[in-house]
Amino acid sequence: MYQPKDIWLVSFGTLDHGSLPRALNKFEETILDDVPKLNDPFTRPWIGSESWPSLNGALVEKVSFPDEDQPTGETEIDLLGSRHDDRVTCTAIDVV
Repeated sequence: MYQPKDIWLVSFGTLDHGSLPRALNKFEETILDDVPKLNDPFTRPWIGSESWPSLNGALVEKVSFPDEDQPTGETEIDLLGSRHDDRVTCTAIDVV
């Protein structure tokens, strides 16, 4: 489901700008047979999925963490957001 035309590559830190394209090209050569051609039809995954139902109110629930010697846990909240190429909205969601 992941294709070069459907991803972003973000790099940071100290880079040898000459070696990065060479490394990517070397990697790309190993997967070319598995990557669809640029003009092949492409449907993004989950686009045809039903929308998640709207929230109709608040729910407060206490859930005990399943480990007696750990006093805290983690909560992750995910959502289907804006288009991946809508950088302003994606950045706004990241900030929130």
